[in-house]
Amino acid sequence: MLRAAVLIALLLPAAHPQDRRIQPIVARKQVALVIGNSAYSNRPLANAVHDAQAVAARLRELHFDVTLATNAGRKAMGQAIDDFANKLGTGDVAFFYYSGHGVQVDGENYLIPTDYQGQSETDVRYDAHPAGRIQERMERSGAQLSILVLDACRDNPYHGVSRGLGGLAAMTAGRGTYIVFATSPGRTASDSGLFARSLVDALSMRGLGLNDVFDMVRERVDAASGGKQLPWTLSSVVGRYVFVPGDSSPVTAPVDHKTAGASKVNPKDGQRYVWIPPGTFQMGCSAADPHCSSWEKPQHPVTLTKGFWMGQTTVTVGAYKRYAQTMRKPMPPDQDSFGRRLNAAAGNDTMPVVSVTWNDADAFCGWAGMRLPTEAEWEYAARAGTTSQRYGKLQDIAWFGDNSGSRRLDSAELYGTDYENYKKRLFDNGNGPKPVGQKQRNAFGLYDMLGNVWQWVADWFAESYYQTNEAQDPAGAPGGSDRGLRGGSWAYSANDIRVSLRGRSAPGKADNDIGFRCAGD
Repeated sequence: MLRAAVLIALLLPAAHPQDRRIQPIVARKQVALVIGNSAYSNRPLANAVHDAQAVAARLRELHFDVTLATNAGRKAMGQAIDDFANKLGTGDVAFFYYSGHGVQVDGENYLIPTDYQGQSETDVRYDAHPAGRIQERMERSGAQLSILVLDACRDNPYHGVSRGLGGLAAMTAGRGTYIVFATSPGRTASDSGLFARSLVDALSMRGLGLNDVFDMVRERVDAASGGKQLPWTLSSVVGRYVFVPGDSSPVTAPVDHKTAGASKVNPKDGQRYVWIPPGTFQMGCSAADPHCSSWEKPQHPVTLTKGFWMGQTTVTVGAYKRYAQTMRKPMPPDQDSFGRRLNAAAGNDTMPVVSVTWNDADAFCGWAGMRLPTEAEWEYAARAGTTSQRYGKLQDIAWFGDNSGSRRLDSAELYGTDYENYKKRLFDNGNGPKPVGQKQRNAFGLYDMLGNVWQWVADWFAESYYQTNEAQDPAGAPGGSDRGLRGGSWAYSANDIRVSLRGRSAPGKADNDIGFRCAGD
């Protein structure tokens, strides 16, 4: 009888199963230092400061005490690091994020200040900041969790540092330390902002622990880069830390609507939206633009009296899947007449959804609690304060017919043939939609306002509408047969990738280079 009782006791679960659970990490306080360096005299970076600003804003929303340093020289970086380390104490959570140039020398990683002028490996040791020393100061502070994120694996611009080529070196994580590289050790990452955007999005999800957040980042970056960039982590963390408590779903953080560039994630469609403030701009053909059509003229002043939310990217395949599953709607076609793989068949949820009619785009935005933008809102948001025909250098900001295939084409090569041969030429060259957000964003923080895919707008299209010179909150023509399109696409030449370009199509028509983005009040 005794042996039976012992056997039963051995087979029963432990009396206190909670003793076997991973213990939560509860911070005494959360402290972050975010550094973004772009303004280097030797090979400046386009997105490092923007990336740092986005990460800092998200961490503030998560109640971190954040210090943001941008375009920092050696002295400013050192002071920011000292102040950060001095704030840390026992039981804290420490978060360090760096975006900028970084090199390795003899297996040690160095973060490069913007005033660095060295030419040799010896110069790096004296004039740059060792990442390992920053890690050591975090670990010695008594913080129970130290998170070190190095978005610094750029191509090496310092030719005298031969051993700095090929990205950063692996590091060793001490107890309670979590180290993140934007790409695998020894590899380089692009200056596209892809890693930072994926991080900000992952930090907008409830219920995700450290591993969950960076697993999501790794998956999104790997998919969006076509396998060219794979984030990498090292961990010696005991316990589980959650950035946003709750179940796994997007969280909309409180936002100051009066701040241009503030952002939020819409929990319905999972898309990030950016706040566009009210303002006045010149709508229509930009001065000295020789490529405008008559329906882009005359240029005229327009005032938008109210701010609005604008999708940071065009609607993605992943967002449209949510809608289709929830509303039991079919997905758009997965290939075009040439056999090009589109939408779900492309196997990448960060691709822009295409082959969507105006009617379907309008329905999606309504489901998401949003709407299609007016033409005036679209152009104002695309210009983001600029008065020229584009908001940046064409190659930096847009996918278009010349550069979206396997090899570079020029406009003469694209259009020096009849239409059917032109379409086949694009197909044979692999031209087509690209994952969203790979190009440089504009001053409002919006991606792909030009190129990649056409974007439906709310307005009816009328060639002579600008002649009415409607000056305040224009809503477009009262009726018509076609709806407006803006932005051009991957199939169009450089001459057509302009902020004032106006396109048109029947609201029931879909095409392989037409997508959309939503707006909201």
